[in-house]
Amino acid sequence: MTGRRLSESLGDGWVQVIRFPLRPWLWPLIVAAALIAGLVSLLLPHLPPIFAGLLALATMVTLWILSLRVASKILLATADGAGLEREYRSFDPGELQAARQIGLWLFVALILAMLNQSLGTGALVLGLLVLALLMPGMTLIVAMSNSLSSLSSADSWRTLRDRIDGPDYRRLSGLFAAFGLIYAGLDNATAALLPVPITNAVMMALWVYGLWVFFYAIGHWLHGADTAAADEPATGESIEQLTSRLSKAGGSLADHRRLFRALEQNGNNAELLEHGQGFIGALLLAHERAPEAIERAAALAAIDPDFVLGLPSAQLKLIEAARDHGDPDLVVRLVSAYLKAWPAAPGGRDARLIACETAAHHPDSLCQTWFRELVKDAPTEKEKHRIRKIAKAYIGPSSDPPS
Repeated sequence: MTGRRLSESLGDGWVQVIRFPLRPWLWPLIVAAALIAGLVSLLLPHLPPIFAGLLALATMVTLWILSLRVASKILLATADGAGLEREYRSFDPGELQAARQIGLWLFVALILAMLNQSLGTGALVLGLLVLALLMPGMTLIVAMSNSLSSLSSADSWRTLRDRIDGPDYRRLSGLFAAFGLIYAGLDNATAALLPVPITNAVMMALWVYGLWVFFYAIGHWLHGADTAAADEPATGESIEQLTSRLSKAGGSLADHRRLFRALEQNGNNAELLEHGQGFIGALLLAHERAPEAIERAAALAAIDPDFVLGLPSAQLKLIEAARDHGDPDLVVRLVSAYLKAWPAAPGGRDARLIACETAAHHPDSLCQTWFRELVKDAPTEKEKHRIRKIAKAYIGPSSDPPS
């Protein structure tokens, strides 16, 4: 197995997991969600039925989406090694990464809500127990692959089976089931004893709290598994075996990093460039980890100045990311490789303009050439505006920029 047991990866044990949402920068969000749910419930009896129904639905879905957005950030930041408040706040999971978890869990939450409303508590409990068997695996697969389509892939489930052992999976399933059953029981109890606004506030607080505990536990397991994979000497797998497994069944980012590091250390530049093309593309586009993608791309561009990703659109995204992360030398190298690989690609004009903008403080002869080409190629009004802003760096204050 690649990862350590969940109890080991958590370090301080389950107390740390249960207390995580009570951190000073998280519990006020739980209170705010509960207050909003309660206040909206107070308002509903005073509205026409159709407006009351729409407001109740909109409030519930909005609070679910916001809490799932935070939960996704907790999972991915924890898996990435975050521990301090500033590390969680500064972590950017990428909207698409969060959206996939939100889509999965929002669908599940709506199913549970419909079961409860239509068939009662018994159906809700049965649905919770079934989902307790599925949701840990589904959440892990989406987090590792950043793809909802991976849920229908047998290879994804086999990879998950190889990575997580039975006791760990049962712990995560038990955590899901425990919170679900507590939620169902408390929902019935509060509905019988408390006014509707207080009931809704309490249940919203419990739902958000349980959700964040579960996502934190998932993130901790992923971090423990990735750390173990990085520390272990490849669990007996040779480079050839690891390459074959990743090409056939896929794997985690830790697996791809391990292969990248092994190829780099062994000086297998041809295989490193081949693997790096897909790895960097996945980092940038699927996992939205631009800083790491830029770091890896810089290493490969140093080996081969003509290194490009598989598609012009992906290469242009890499160029934009290098610009955004303040690496003008890499931008120029990537643009040069782009134009050499796809001289007639539609994005060539934008690539040249990005390079000229990035290198405007000290343009080299290559950027000077690209700038002259841009001026001669009948730029659009938007491009003219961008060209005028950097014109002095290329043609001097006495010359006229394109009009």
